[in-house]
Amino acid sequence: MKSYSAHGVENSLSKLSPEKKPANLTPWTAPAVFDDYRDRKPEPSPQAVADLEKQAHSKGYEVGRWEGLQAGHAQIEAQVAELNHLLESFVRPFQRLETKVEEELVLLAGAIAEQLVRREITIDPGLLKVAVEEAASVLASTAQQVRCHLHPEDAALVRAGQGEAVPPGDWQIVDDPRLKRGECQVHSTDQLVDATVRARLDELLRGHFELSAAEGGP
Repeated sequence: MKSYSAHGVENSLSKLSPEKKPANLTPWTAPAVFDDYRDRKPEPSPQAVADLEKQAHSKGYEVGRWEGLQAGHAQIEAQVAELNHLLESFVRPFQRLETKVEEELVLLAGAIAEQLVRREITIDPGLLKVAVEEAASVLASTAQQVRCHLHPEDAALVRAGQGEAVPPGDWQIVDDPRLKRGECQVHSTDQLVDATVRARLDELLRGHFELSAAEGGP
């Protein structure tokens, strides 16, 4: 075995001077083997995991319940709107039918009244005087060439003794077979007064329908 003396070791060490160290050497440091362990969080216990699952389930249930309620509310509103529309479609025809029936009843009442008026005039010719006087009252006081058109039988009554039914002035009784008993039309140079039963009833019915439309309006 080769032996070294103390002097020889010193000579060997003296040869390793700092100027001769390799340039690429870096100091070595120990790795931080305990840092990850200190930062690591402890594993949750089984009870904590169960509690977290319970909370998540409860929260999800509440969210789902609220969304379900909102969706159900919107669906109910849509169904109610559809039902209201359906009810309106059912009611609307009945309203139109009711209006139509009312109009038909009014027209029927007018036709019955027309027959009753004619019958009354046949029984009481004095009513003819009223019709003529009403027609004459519409004419202007300056009316000229006045012609009173009457049913031939009514005209005969006037000529036979009911002349007082005709106002004085430039009047002429004209037989008009187109008119019915009790009807009267008065013509002048610039006016026409229609005092037929139909015209008078039409005027009444027109006033009734206009009043009904006004009452039923917005």
